[in-house]
Amino acid sequence: MYKMRLNARAAKYIVLILSVIVPLPAMALCESFWQPRILAQAASASVELRDNRRAVATVPTRWFIALDHINKRINAVSGIDAHFLLCSSPQPNAMAWRGNGKSFVALTLGMYRLLGDDWHAYAAILGHENAHLARRHGSKRQTRETAGTIAQLLGRSLLAGKTAGGSALVSESMKIGTRAVTSNYSRAEEHEADKYGMHYAHRAGFDPRGALSFHAKIKSAGHFLSSHPSSADRIRRLEAELKKNGW
Repeated sequence: MYKMRLNARAAKYIVLILSVIVPLPAMALCESFWQPRILAQAASASVELRDNRRAVATVPTRWFIALDHINKRINAVSGIDAHFLLCSSPQPNAMAWRGNGKSFVALTLGMYRLLGDDWHAYAAILGHENAHLARRHGSKRQTRETAGTIAQLLGRSLLAGKTAGGSALVSESMKIGTRAVTSNYSRAEEHEADKYGMHYAHRAGFDPRGALSFHAKIKSAGHFLSSHPSSADRIRRLEAELKKNGW
């Protein structure tokens, strides 16, 4: 195991601490966020992720490189310039929101632990979340929600990699008002995001059957995502879309 050492281009490592009023109790609360785009530049074989209290995971640098690449390819075909984040929640989940005129997509540590190196499944998930943004499902959902969401993101560098001069710790802060962090979408919106997400994955050069791989792993692990329920009807629709397009 290696602790992360930054190269010259990755001089700052940012952990985002999220304080948020959650619209629905089913929303998995993410206390910390990390930026794979930054961590992909690590000079070491793996990255030790830390929040403001402790080390929470050690992730291979190649995973950050791969996910950053997948996100860029999905963004290119969806037309959404989504900033990709990794969330500290241990529950497998994914989310998308807009704040300060920017789009964000996040996966949880629980999702990383569930999927490992299943790149095609990640492409399907990121495509699904981009579809929610592209189809403006979050904006439509606002009319169904009883309260808006206000988030304060505190940027803080909590790099555990040590150098001869001691711990490399850099701190900075920023505030972003988020308009909507993921909550329950309607069934029709989930089906639409599944369809468009599968097409995005295919157009980006990935196997669209990654969507089925994702649902199979969720079901076999016994996980139930309130924001992304895996149902027999949903899987049948995915299979029908694959057959329709000859995939």
